[in-house]
Amino acid sequence: MTRVQPNAALIAWVFGPEEDKHAFIEDRDIPGVDFQLGRQAEEWAHRQSKKAPFKPEPGYTLRGAAPFEMLVDLGGSDLTAAHYQAVIESGVHVISGNTQAVSDGLPDLPHTAASRRAIFDFNACIGGRAPILTTIRRARLAAPIVRIDAILPRPAKLEESSSPDFARACLRLMAFAGFGALLDDLEIAVPDTAAATSSVFQVAHIEQARGRFGAHVSLTSAGELRGLHASPGDSAAMIETADGREWRAAPPGEAKPHDLIAEAVTAAIEAISAD
Repeated sequence: MTRVQPNAALIAWVFGPEEDKHAFIEDRDIPGVDFQLGRQAEEWAHRQSKKAPFKPEPGYTLRGAAPFEMLVDLGGSDLTAAHYQAVIESGVHVISGNTQAVSDGLPDLPHTAASRRAIFDFNACIGGRAPILTTIRRARLAAPIVRIDAILPRPAKLEESSSPDFARACLRLMAFAGFGALLDDLEIAVPDTAAATSSVFQVAHIEQARGRFGAHVSLTSAGELRGLHASPGDSAAMIETADGREWRAAPPGEAKPHDLIAEAVTAAIEAISAD
């Protein structure tokens, strides 16, 4: 069980409408969570995003202007890249599992966070329980990446979570983590997900050869997954690097949904406490 002690920061937890927020809190032994603060955070982010872009002078800080020090978006919320931009510009740390919002905000959000000395952790994006983005970054540090294959999660709300926009957002996040690229100049074909079943998976592919990128999404049967394994609703990935190694991201045996979020929050609190 991942334990979170949010006593080092004032945390606003933002849940999507389908999230069982009480189960999430109880499963992880998180004390003193104020759900009202999460609602206030969403309202504050909406207001901030409608203002003119904030351009701080060097060394200027707005931390404390927000009613929270850390925003934790478990995904599925209505928060957008514009909301994130406003929050981070105010010096607030952001931990996100909101794939679409983060994808739409690349590369600006990480750059803004660096300039504001704010934590911006989106390793929980893409969905499922597998640490896909973390594994991609680890592989990239070891050697140049030549190929990424990833099973995309297929939660119960298939029409939203496996939509073409979601698949393209996943590709952008993986390309950014693995290559520092966004693939915006590529036409990426995404098949109709209506044919996806418990034995047919939506798989994202990115490869780089001679400085050129290729990317597409396929519907692939379980028998053609090249060693990838994931249960329905989960994700998995295999990353090939130029030195011939293969790096695999798969859910730990006892992992629960949103464990990656909880781990990121714990790490952020430790970083804030040590600052």
